[in-house]
Amino acid sequence: MKRILPIQTNTYLRVECWTYYQMAIIQTLPDYMIWLSSHMDVFYYEAIGEGLYFGNRTKPFSPEYYRDILDIEEINLYDVHPDTIINRIIDELNREYYYIVFLRDDNNDSHEAFIYGYDLEQKSFSSIAINESGRFAPTEISFEDVIEGYSKEYKYYKGNCDQYYCKRSFGYIMSRMKPSLRYLTQNYAYDFFEKIYYEVYGTRTDLNDNDKINEFWTPRVYYTGLSCLHILCKKIEELLHPDNKTDLFVLRKNLFKLAEHRKLISASMKWYESQWNISDACLLDLSEEYNRACEEMDKIC
Repeated sequence: MKRILPIQTNTYLRVECWTYYQMAIIQTLPDYMIWLSSHMDVFYYEAIGEGLYFGNRTKPFSPEYYRDILDIEEINLYDVHPDTIINRIIDELNREYYYIVFLRDDNNDSHEAFIYGYDLEQKSFSSIAINESGRFAPTEISFEDVIEGYSKEYKYYKGNCDQYYCKRSFGYIMSRMKPSLRYLTQNYAYDFFEKIYYEVYGTRTDLNDNDKINEFWTPRVYYTGLSCLHILCKKIEELLHPDNKTDLFVLRKNLFKLAEHRKLISASMKWYESQWNISDACLLDLSEEYNRACEEMDKIC
């Protein structure tokens, strides 16, 4: 017996795995662009561990961000013993829930597995993983590997309860999700224009935290909108300096994410042109110019 839930592997946003899984479901919906065109902003965090993230000014999007288009529910790891994990996942898939669970390997590294189907004959789950070219692609995970990886994860958090919520800023240790039909807003066009407004002007936020003796720490700096592009241009210029400390891997990943975000804006423009039968030559020319800029950024990445 087999069961496969629908997914879209060729999504607009693919670099952040925890974002990609949501997109793989959302982009199977018939009117997904109503939601997507007015969501998914980015911010840049300049500090140790710097990077560009999909989020709201100073923090990545939590699962609650998607609640008007996805029903996402946390599943308590301590309530699901390793002996029951296979049946639990199959039961949820039969109820049309996608399943996400963190699995731990022999190096004690933990990563989420996105599961959207099963094959009882092959004793495997349908999942998505990064292939040799660095792209997400469909793959299979054996029941045996899920039990082994989940057993290690279960044992780790049994002995390290204080670490259980460390990943909470962007996801759960284990969860289920399915599409929601609640996103019926009539204000999506206004929301898109508001998104573009904040994108054009951008922001810089210097966040100062107090310590125990009321002294301010060195401020953390966050950028949004076009400011993200400006700071990344600055990072590229720093590569020309002989004593530069720019991490090329991090810079490349940030450029990929920014390119994805800009291509989503371009796709949203094209979608509105189609929905509203826009024929104004000036608007269409500007839209096409922006699309060409996105294509040029693709070449850089």
